[in-house]
Amino acid sequence: QKRKLSDYIGQLDAADASLRALKKLAGAKEAEASTDEAGRIFGDEDFNRIKELKAEKAAKLALVQHGLSKGDTR
Repeated sequence: QKRKLSDYIGQLDAADASLRALKKLAGAKEAEASTDEAGRIFGDEDFNRIKELKAEKAAKLALVQHGLSKGDTR
């Protein structure tokens, strides 16, 4: 028995509406989070932590490039 698109129109509409609602919610949360971070002032410890993380990433990348370590380089 062949399936017809008309049998699934209701399910497709419900799924589409649900997806739209999820996207809208995610967008609202993202906008809220970005406004919270925008007002923050970074201190010396924040910059030092960023520098440490970049140095760790560079060291891991160098090890992987020279074949001394296997791992992801996030």
